[in-house]
Amino acid sequence: MDSGRQQQQQQQQTWHLSRGIVFANDTRVVYPRLPVARYHSEPVLASSSSNADIPPTIASASAAGLKTEPLSRDAAPGSVIARPRSTEDKVTVIDQTAPETLVVAHEQQQQQPESEERVEDELKAPFTPLEFKIPDETFREAKKAAEGTPESFWTYSLYRGPGEDGKPTKVKVHYCKSNHTTERVLQQYFMNEKVIGFDLEWTPDATKAQGPRKNVCVAQIASASRVAIFHLSLFPKKDDLVAPSFRKLMEDPEITKCGVWIKGDCTRLKKFLGIQSRGLFELSHLYKLVKYSTSKEYNLVNKRLCNLAVQVQEYLQLPLFKGQDVRASDWSQELRMDQIICKVKPVLLC
Repeated sequence: MDSGRQQQQQQQQTWHLSRGIVFANDTRVVYPRLPVARYHSEPVLASSSSNADIPPTIASASAAGLKTEPLSRDAAPGSVIARPRSTEDKVTVIDQTAPETLVVAHEQQQQQPESEERVEDELKAPFTPLEFKIPDETFREAKKAAEGTPESFWTYSLYRGPGEDGKPTKVKVHYCKSNHTTERVLQQYFMNEKVIGFDLEWTPDATKAQGPRKNVCVAQIASASRVAIFHLSLFPKKDDLVAPSFRKLMEDPEITKCGVWIKGDCTRLKKFLGIQSRGLFELSHLYKLVKYSTSKEYNLVNKRLCNLAVQVQEYLQLPLFKGQDVRASDWSQELRMDQIICKVKPVLLC
Protein backbone atom coordinates (compact mmCIF):
# COMPACT_ATOMS: atom_id res chain seq x y z
CA MET A 1 0.00 0.00 0.00
CA ASP A 2 2.76 2.38 0.93
CA SER A 3 4.81 1.50 -2.13
CA GLY A 4 1.83 2.13 -4.41
CA ARG A 5 1.17 5.56 -2.86
CA GLN A 6 4.88 6.42 -3.22
CA GLN A 7 4.87 5.44 -6.87
CA GLN A 8 1.75 7.56 -7.46
CA GLN A 9 3.42 10.59 -5.80
CA GLN A 10 6.50 10.18 -7.95
CA GLN A 11 4.40 10.11 -11.10
CA GLN A 12 2.67 13.34 -10.03
CA GLN A 13 5.99 15.17 -9.56
CA THR A 14 6.89 17.65 -12.30
CA TRP A 15 10.60 16.78 -12.13
CA HIS A 16 12.44 13.71 -10.99
CA LEU A 17 16.14 12.90 -11.21
CA SER A 18 15.56 9.72 -13.21
CA ARG A 19 12.70 11.01 -15.47
CA GLY A 20 13.53 14.61 -16.20
CA ILE A 21 10.63 17.13 -16.52
CA VAL A 22 7.07 15.88 -17.26
CA PHE A 23 3.94 18.01 -17.15
CA ALA A 24 0.50 16.75 -16.08
CA ASN A 25 -1.55 14.87 -18.72
CA ASP A 26 1.51 14.87 -20.98
CA THR A 27 3.71 11.90 -21.68
CA ARG A 28 6.43 13.91 -23.44
CA VAL A 29 9.74 14.29 -21.65
CA VAL A 30 10.80 17.93 -21.89
CA TYR A 31 14.26 17.30 -20.47
CA PRO A 32 16.16 14.16 -21.44
CA ARG A 33 16.79 11.47 -18.94
CA LEU A 34 19.91 12.21 -16.97
CA PRO A 35 22.49 9.54 -16.11
CA VAL A 36 22.59 9.54 -12.34
CA ALA A 37 26.13 8.23 -12.12
CA ARG A 38 27.72 11.40 -13.53
CA TYR A 39 26.51 13.49 -10.55
CA HIS A 40 28.30 11.42 -7.93
CA SER A 41 31.87 11.56 -6.77
CA GLU A 42 32.44 7.80 -6.53
CA PRO A 43 34.30 6.54 -9.61
CA VAL A 44 32.70 3.11 -9.16
CA LEU A 45 29.30 4.57 -10.11
CA ALA A 46 30.72 6.14 -13.24
CA SER A 47 32.45 2.94 -14.28
CA SER A 48 29.28 0.90 -13.76
CA SER A 49 27.28 2.99 -16.26
CA SER A 50 27.24 2.24 -19.96
CA ASN A 51 29.45 4.19 -22.38
CA ALA A 52 26.36 5.42 -24.17
CA ASP A 53 25.09 7.22 -21.08
CA ILE A 54 28.36 8.77 -19.87
CA PRO A 55 30.48 10.99 -22.12
CA PRO A 56 34.20 10.05 -22.37
CA THR A 57 35.25 13.23 -20.59
CA ILE A 58 33.01 12.50 -17.59
CA ALA A 59 34.25 8.95 -17.29
CA SER A 60 37.85 10.20 -17.50
CA ALA A 61 37.21 12.76 -14.78
CA SER A 62 35.61 10.19 -12.51
CA ALA A 63 38.39 7.69 -13.11
CA ALA A 64 40.91 10.40 -12.22
CA GLY A 65 39.27 10.78 -8.81
CA LEU A 66 37.59 14.10 -9.57
CA LYS A 67 34.21 15.08 -8.14
CA THR A 68 31.85 16.08 -10.96
CA GLU A 69 29.07 18.63 -10.53
CA PRO A 70 26.62 20.21 -12.98
CA LEU A 71 27.39 23.70 -14.21
CA SER A 72 24.96 26.64 -13.92
CA ARG A 73 21.66 26.55 -15.79
CA ASP A 74 23.15 28.81 -18.46
CA ALA A 75 25.91 26.35 -19.33
CA ALA A 76 25.78 24.11 -22.37
CA PRO A 77 23.91 20.82 -21.81
CA GLY A 78 26.20 18.04 -20.74
CA SER A 79 28.88 20.34 -19.27
CA VAL A 80 30.05 19.62 -15.76
CA ILE A 81 32.73 20.82 -13.34
CA ALA A 82 35.26 18.24 -12.27
CA ARG A 83 36.54 19.27 -8.84
CA PRO A 84 39.67 17.73 -7.31
CA ARG A 85 39.47 16.12 -3.90
CA SER A 86 42.21 18.48 -2.69
CA THR A 87 41.32 22.19 -2.59
CA GLU A 88 44.90 23.07 -3.51
CA ASP A 89 44.59 21.46 -6.96
CA LYS A 90 43.37 23.26 -10.04
CA VAL A 91 39.70 23.37 -11.08
CA THR A 92 39.18 21.73 -14.48
CA VAL A 93 36.12 22.47 -16.62
CA ILE A 94 35.23 19.57 -18.90
CA ASP A 95 32.96 20.37 -21.84
CA GLN A 96 31.15 17.50 -23.52
CA THR A 97 31.03 19.42 -26.78
CA ALA A 98 34.85 19.36 -26.94
CA PRO A 99 35.85 16.08 -25.26
CA GLU A 100 39.48 16.39 -26.30
CA THR A 101 39.94 19.88 -24.80
CA LEU A 102 40.60 20.59 -21.15
CA VAL A 103 40.41 24.27 -20.20
CA VAL A 104 42.39 24.93 -17.03
CA ALA A 105 41.26 27.90 -14.92
CA HIS A 106 44.12 28.90 -12.64
CA GLU A 107 43.62 30.86 -9.47
CA GLN A 108 45.02 34.41 -9.45
CA GLN A 109 47.81 33.43 -7.06
CA GLN A 110 48.96 30.81 -9.56
CA GLN A 111 48.77 33.13 -12.59
CA GLN A 112 50.87 35.96 -11.12
CA PRO A 113 54.23 34.13 -10.95
CA GLU A 114 53.78 32.81 -14.50
CA SER A 115 53.01 36.34 -15.72
CA GLU A 116 56.12 37.72 -14.04
CA GLU A 117 58.26 34.95 -15.53
CA ARG A 118 56.87 35.67 -18.99
CA VAL A 119 57.64 39.40 -18.70
CA GLU A 120 61.15 38.62 -17.46
CA ASP A 121 61.79 36.31 -20.41
CA GLU A 122 60.67 39.03 -22.83
CA LEU A 123 62.88 41.69 -21.21
CA LYS A 124 65.97 41.49 -23.37
CA ALA A 125 68.82 43.91 -24.00
CA PRO A 126 68.47 46.17 -27.08
CA PHE A 127 69.86 44.64 -30.25
CA THR A 128 73.30 45.66 -31.47
CA PRO A 129 75.25 44.16 -34.40
CA LEU A 130 78.52 44.65 -32.50
CA GLU A 131 80.41 41.83 -30.85
CA PHE A 132 80.21 43.56 -27.49
CA LYS A 133 76.69 43.42 -26.06
CA ILE A 134 74.85 43.71 -22.76
CA PRO A 135 73.89 40.18 -21.63
CA ASP A 136 70.12 39.79 -21.17
CA GLU A 137 70.50 38.78 -17.53
CA THR A 138 72.66 41.85 -16.79
CA PHE A 139 70.16 44.09 -18.59
CA ARG A 140 67.26 42.68 -16.55
CA GLU A 141 69.13 43.33 -13.31
CA ALA A 142 69.71 46.95 -14.32
CA LYS A 143 66.04 47.40 -15.24
CA LYS A 144 64.90 45.95 -11.91
CA ALA A 145 67.34 48.05 -9.86
CA ALA A 146 65.86 50.82 -7.72
CA GLU A 147 65.47 54.10 -9.63
CA GLY A 148 68.38 56.47 -9.08
CA THR A 149 70.79 53.83 -7.79
CA PRO A 150 74.15 53.31 -9.57
CA GLU A 151 72.97 49.87 -10.74
CA SER A 152 70.04 51.40 -12.65
CA PHE A 153 72.10 53.59 -15.02
CA TRP A 154 73.75 52.78 -18.32
CA THR A 155 77.49 52.16 -18.10
CA TYR A 156 80.13 50.70 -20.40
CA SER A 157 80.88 48.07 -17.72
CA LEU A 158 77.60 46.29 -18.61
CA TYR A 159 79.00 45.13 -21.95
CA ARG A 160 80.69 41.80 -22.63
CA GLY A 161 82.41 40.55 -25.74
CA PRO A 162 84.08 37.38 -27.00
CA GLY A 163 87.26 36.42 -25.22
CA GLU A 164 89.80 33.67 -24.90
CA ASP A 165 88.78 30.21 -23.66
CA GLY A 166 85.13 31.13 -24.09
CA LYS A 167 85.21 33.62 -21.22
CA PRO A 168 83.49 36.98 -21.89
CA THR A 169 85.71 40.04 -22.13
CA LYS A 170 85.01 43.43 -20.54
CA VAL A 171 85.40 46.78 -22.29
CA LYS A 172 88.91 48.11 -21.62
CA VAL A 173 89.55 51.75 -20.73
CA HIS A 174 92.93 53.43 -21.34
CA TYR A 175 93.53 56.56 -19.28
CA CYS A 176 96.40 58.45 -20.92
CA LYS A 177 98.17 61.35 -19.18
CA SER A 178 101.10 61.88 -21.55
CA ASN A 179 101.83 62.27 -25.24
CA HIS A 180 103.85 59.05 -25.25
CA THR A 181 101.05 56.94 -23.78
CA THR A 182 98.50 58.52 -26.11
CA GLU A 183 100.60 57.68 -29.17
CA ARG A 184 101.16 54.09 -28.06
CA VAL A 185 97.47 53.40 -27.34
CA LEU A 186 96.32 54.94 -30.62
CA GLN A 187 98.86 53.02 -32.69
CA GLN A 188 98.09 49.73 -30.99
CA TYR A 189 94.29 49.79 -30.80
CA PHE A 190 92.56 52.48 -32.89
CA MET A 191 94.27 53.29 -36.19
CA ASN A 192 92.53 50.44 -38.07
CA GLU A 193 89.04 51.32 -36.86
CA LYS A 194 86.56 52.59 -39.46
CA VAL A 195 84.07 54.12 -37.00
CA ILE A 196 84.88 55.63 -33.62
CA GLY A 197 83.08 57.79 -31.09
CA PHE A 198 84.44 61.17 -30.07
CA ASP A 199 83.81 63.54 -27.17
CA LEU A 200 85.50 66.55 -25.61
CA GLU A 201 85.48 68.27 -22.21
CA TRP A 202 86.75 71.67 -21.14
CA THR A 203 86.58 74.02 -18.17
CA PRO A 204 83.11 75.66 -18.25
CA ASP A 205 84.36 79.17 -17.44
CA ALA A 206 87.56 79.00 -19.49
CA THR A 207 88.53 82.00 -21.57
CA LYS A 208 90.47 82.06 -24.81
CA ALA A 209 93.42 83.66 -23.05
CA GLN A 210 93.79 80.67 -20.74
CA GLY A 211 95.03 78.49 -23.60
CA PRO A 212 94.36 74.91 -24.73
CA ARG A 213 94.90 73.16 -21.39
CA LYS A 214 91.80 74.87 -20.05
CA ASN A 215 89.81 74.92 -23.28
CA VAL A 216 90.59 71.35 -24.42
CA CYS A 217 91.04 69.48 -21.17
CA VAL A 218 89.99 65.91 -21.99
CA ALA A 219 89.50 64.17 -25.33
CA GLN A 220 87.97 60.75 -25.66
CA ILE A 221 87.62 58.22 -28.47
CA ALA A 222 86.14 54.76 -28.39
CA SER A 223 85.52 51.64 -30.43
CA ALA A 224 83.18 48.78 -29.57
CA SER A 225 85.75 47.10 -27.33
CA ARG A 226 88.01 49.91 -26.04
CA VAL A 227 87.89 53.45 -24.73
CA ALA A 228 90.79 55.90 -24.66
CA ILE A 229 90.70 59.03 -22.48
CA PHE A 230 93.43 61.58 -23.20
CA HIS A 231 93.76 63.99 -20.28
CA LEU A 232 95.54 66.83 -22.07
CA SER A 233 95.50 69.09 -19.01
CA LEU A 234 97.76 66.61 -17.19
CA PHE A 235 100.27 66.15 -20.00
CA PRO A 236 103.78 67.12 -18.83
CA LYS A 237 104.65 70.71 -19.74
CA LYS A 238 107.33 69.53 -22.13
CA ASP A 239 104.84 67.36 -24.07
CA ASP A 240 103.11 68.42 -27.24
CA LEU A 241 99.36 68.24 -26.59
CA VAL A 242 98.69 66.74 -30.02
CA ALA A 243 100.05 63.23 -30.54
CA PRO A 244 100.84 62.53 -34.22
CA SER A 245 98.42 59.59 -34.40
CA PHE A 246 95.63 61.66 -32.82
CA ARG A 247 95.95 64.34 -35.50
CA LYS A 248 96.10 61.70 -38.24
CA LEU A 249 93.01 59.91 -36.93
CA MET A 250 90.92 63.07 -36.54
CA GLU A 251 91.87 64.43 -39.98
CA ASP A 252 91.33 61.14 -41.85
CA PRO A 253 88.02 61.38 -43.81
CA GLU A 254 87.91 57.57 -44.15
CA ILE A 255 87.52 57.15 -40.38
CA THR A 256 84.03 58.22 -39.28
CA LYS A 257 83.92 60.14 -36.02
CA CYS A 258 80.44 60.16 -34.47
CA GLY A 259 78.98 61.95 -31.47
CA VAL A 260 76.42 64.47 -30.24
CA TRP A 261 77.28 68.12 -31.02
CA ILE A 262 80.45 66.76 -32.57
CA LYS A 263 80.86 69.76 -34.88
CA GLY A 264 81.12 72.09 -31.89
CA ASP A 265 83.74 69.86 -30.25
CA CYS A 266 85.81 69.74 -33.41
CA THR A 267 85.56 73.50 -33.88
CA ARG A 268 87.20 73.80 -30.48
CA LEU A 269 89.94 71.36 -31.56
CA LYS A 270 90.64 73.50 -34.61
CA LYS A 271 90.67 76.74 -32.64
CA PHE A 272 93.00 75.63 -29.84
CA LEU A 273 94.98 72.68 -31.27
CA GLY A 274 94.98 73.36 -35.02
CA ILE A 275 93.34 70.02 -35.90
CA GLN A 276 91.18 70.05 -39.08
CA SER A 277 88.73 67.24 -38.22
CA ARG A 278 86.99 65.45 -41.08
CA GLY A 279 84.63 62.50 -41.44
CA LEU A 280 82.21 63.82 -38.79
CA PHE A 281 78.79 62.28 -38.17
CA GLU A 282 76.13 63.88 -35.94
CA LEU A 283 74.07 61.24 -34.10
CA SER A 284 71.19 63.66 -33.49
CA HIS A 285 70.50 63.68 -37.23
CA LEU A 286 70.47 59.89 -37.44
CA TYR A 287 68.19 59.67 -34.41
CA LYS A 288 65.57 61.96 -35.92
CA LEU A 289 65.82 60.41 -39.36
CA VAL A 290 65.17 56.90 -38.05
CA LYS A 291 62.56 57.89 -35.45
CA TYR A 292 60.39 60.18 -37.55
CA SER A 293 60.73 58.31 -40.83
CA THR A 294 59.34 55.25 -39.08
CA SER A 295 56.39 57.23 -37.69
CA LYS A 296 56.04 59.13 -41.01
CA GLU A 297 56.39 62.47 -39.22
CA TYR A 298 58.75 63.77 -41.87
CA ASN A 299 58.27 67.38 -40.84
CA LEU A 300 60.14 66.61 -37.60
CA VAL A 301 63.28 65.43 -39.40
CA ASN A 302 65.75 68.29 -39.01
CA LYS A 303 69.31 69.06 -37.95
CA ARG A 304 68.53 70.37 -34.50
CA LEU A 305 70.51 68.66 -31.78
CA CYS A 306 68.90 66.08 -29.53
CA ASN A 307 70.10 65.50 -25.97
CA LEU A 308 72.19 62.38 -25.59
CA ALA A 309 70.25 61.28 -22.50
CA VAL A 310 67.03 61.21 -24.55
CA GLN A 311 68.59 58.99 -27.20
CA VAL A 312 70.06 56.63 -24.62
CA GLN A 313 66.77 56.26 -22.74
CA GLU A 314 64.84 55.50 -25.93
CA TYR A 315 67.20 53.14 -27.70
CA LEU A 316 69.35 51.64 -24.95
CA GLN A 317 66.37 51.61 -22.53
CA LEU A 318 68.46 52.71 -19.54
CA PRO A 319 68.92 56.21 -18.07
CA LEU A 320 72.20 58.04 -18.58
CA PHE A 321 73.87 59.35 -15.44
CA LYS A 322 74.85 63.01 -15.75
CA GLY A 323 75.41 64.16 -12.19
CA GLN A 324 76.07 67.86 -11.66
CA ASP A 325 79.29 67.11 -9.78
CA VAL A 326 80.66 65.30 -12.85
CA ARG A 327 79.54 67.86 -15.43
CA ALA A 328 81.14 70.66 -13.46
CA SER A 329 84.31 68.71 -12.68
CA ASP A 330 87.66 70.39 -12.44
CA TRP A 331 89.26 68.82 -15.48
CA SER A 332 92.69 70.12 -14.46
CA GLN A 333 92.72 67.43 -11.75
CA GLU A 334 93.21 63.70 -12.23
CA LEU A 335 89.93 61.94 -12.86
CA ARG A 336 88.28 59.85 -10.18
CA MET A 337 86.81 56.49 -11.07
CA ASP A 338 83.23 57.81 -10.95
CA GLN A 339 84.22 60.57 -13.39
CA ILE A 340 85.76 58.06 -15.77
CA ILE A 341 82.61 55.93 -15.64
CA CYS A 342 80.46 58.96 -16.43
CA LYS A 343 82.89 60.24 -19.04
CA VAL A 344 82.58 57.10 -21.18
CA LYS A 345 79.52 57.87 -23.33
CA PRO A 346 77.22 55.16 -24.76
CA VAL A 347 77.36 56.61 -28.29
CA LEU A 348 80.98 55.56 -28.39
CA LEU A 349 80.23 51.90 -27.75
CA CYS A 350 76.97 51.25 -29.58
